[in-house]
Amino acid sequence: MYTKFWCELQTDQKLKSDSIDNEPIAPQHSHHFSMYDRDNYFSIPPTITRLPNNERHSNTSNQWQASIDNRSMYNLSAVDSLTPGKSRRSVYCEVASSVRSIIPFVKVAYPDMVASESPTVLEPLNNKERKTCRAKMIACVERGLKSESNMANVVYDLDTLLANKRVEKTGKLINNDEERLRLKESGYRLCFESRFESGNLRKVIQIGSREYDLILTPDVNSREHCTWFYFEVSNMDANLPYVFNIINCEKSNSQFNFGMKPLLYSVKEAVLGNPGWVREGSDICYFRNPYPSSSKNQKKRTYLTATFTIKFPHNYDICYLAYHYPYTYSQLLTHIWCWKQSLMSNIVFRAESLCLSLNKNEIPVLTITAPDSYNNLITDREVIFLTARVHPGESNSSWIMHGTLQYLLEDSLAAANARMKYVFKVVPMLNPEGVINGCNRCGLTNEDLNRRWSQPSADLHPSIYHTKGLLDYCVRVLKKVPYVFCDFHGHSRRKNVFLYGCSSQESWLEVDRDKVEEPLDFLMLPNIMSSLTTGFALPLCKFSFERHKETTARVTVWREFGVKRSYTMECSYCGCDVGPNKGFHLNTTHLKGIGNNFGVAISCLYEETQWRLKIIEANQVIDRDHIPTNKELSNLEEQDCSDSEDSSDDNY
Repeated sequence: MYTKFWCELQTDQKLKSDSIDNEPIAPQHSHHFSMYDRDNYFSIPPTITRLPNNERHSNTSNQWQASIDNRSMYNLSAVDSLTPGKSRRSVYCEVASSVRSIIPFVKVAYPDMVASESPTVLEPLNNKERKTCRAKMIACVERGLKSESNMANVVYDLDTLLANKRVEKTGKLINNDEERLRLKESGYRLCFESRFESGNLRKVIQIGSREYDLILTPDVNSREHCTWFYFEVSNMDANLPYVFNIINCEKSNSQFNFGMKPLLYSVKEAVLGNPGWVREGSDICYFRNPYPSSSKNQKKRTYLTATFTIKFPHNYDICYLAYHYPYTYSQLLTHIWCWKQSLMSNIVFRAESLCLSLNKNEIPVLTITAPDSYNNLITDREVIFLTARVHPGESNSSWIMHGTLQYLLEDSLAAANARMKYVFKVVPMLNPEGVINGCNRCGLTNEDLNRRWSQPSADLHPSIYHTKGLLDYCVRVLKKVPYVFCDFHGHSRRKNVFLYGCSSQESWLEVDRDKVEEPLDFLMLPNIMSSLTTGFALPLCKFSFERHKETTARVTVWREFGVKRSYTMECSYCGCDVGPNKGFHLNTTHLKGIGNNFGVAISCLYEETQWRLKIIEANQVIDRDHIPTNKELSNLEEQDCSDSEDSSDDNY
């Protein structure tokens, strides 16, 4: 059995941090507005001091001692230090070389360096073969009962590499995959590597001529949260079946059982002019195995296996396998640099450092709006708050955010109107430490940061603490309740795209249910998204919340700051079972399209809400569980205009 070969699955480097301070606190330097200088309204605001408990939770406006800090201290140095005119590859390598990681990296991954995406063609979901899965389960059990004779065939061991090969990070990280193509390593085993950003392979054991058991690295300072994977494979023979068994998975079920395929990237294909991540694999299944879990949760006594078979397209290729389309921290910074290089004069786009992470990596905060004008003051505009990637394994949330940012920065009339109506404050990566170090759920403290919004610690949860500070400053000092807040997420067990919101009538707390609310306030955005996005499932949207959700971003922002339109956007890792894309995977084009559509929905949200409210009031449509569809509204328009000579929109 594998018992004695289980690593402690904990990083040796422990974080030295103080215990969590439970005193409610106000952010000290994370707010990005100034009422007294419209030019700086979208830039860094005053430093805010710690508040006593009775003042922090007072319903009256707090009087804070503030002083304007030097703006230069908030520069995003990882981006601002880059010189114009460089190639994207060189910029990515330079950015990646400056990233601070727990283990030393030895390279940059080729797909990230070249900004690889997916092909535009639709990729069908996998059809699961139960007979094959049953055979794999039986073989797994039999292997677990046999002797440990096969355990000598360890072909990759991160712990041994770190112990025996001390890597001094003295130079720039590079990638030489193109030079390595068709270079055969000694022996017939596959070669593995994952010491790059977002990689997380811990150990590989060869159990057959072309079959390998893989052990993933859990989240830092944890023995749990093994779902995300990203690693390199080389030294393969083309068109032969290689079996990969990831044997320390923990989720009780997976979309691997319901059609999802893993992702494969071939460097050779990229060199031949066909770059991109493709869905690949056969004999895919997910089942519980006999290997004892190191989790303290009694319900997780044994691990689960995710298994799939891959046929590589070329001999001695360099390939990458991933759970979902990677979107690294360095990728985000490189995209920010690219956007700044091509910025148009009619767009205000600022990329600043919100704060430093626990390992001293900068956490970007972006501001997007239109320039100030006499007839359209920045101080008069509504504020939209967007966040993503609090869970590092949910890379699809970054692709959706990428699509939203692209929309907001494009030269279109709709985007220009959005910039003129709103100031967008965006924290595109709340958990860069988790992303950098290949975590799935947590960061460096083994805490789910989306359960720390009610009382974040400045020392342990800086990104949450300072993002909440931005909201606090906006509401309590500027007297501007954000018009929309949305936190982007990925979903591992459901298909499609959907939103979670907050309705006081569906709260777990009885006092909430006594409040009066206008359902259209929070129902309108999902309805617009449903009309714009083919994979959006309106029936999956829900607006109830339980007690254990009180510390999440969605509920905290709704409750503490009074944001009526406070949402979590959920997107499947897998694909769709509704609409024209039913039976197909979601690819990067789809994900960016979802983000683009979200931007469009935000652009027309205010006018659409007011328009429908007038129609509903005029026709006394009061069913809170049903928003009139476009067809129904057309009928209502005809009825409402039947006695009028003028049927223009001005009547509504």
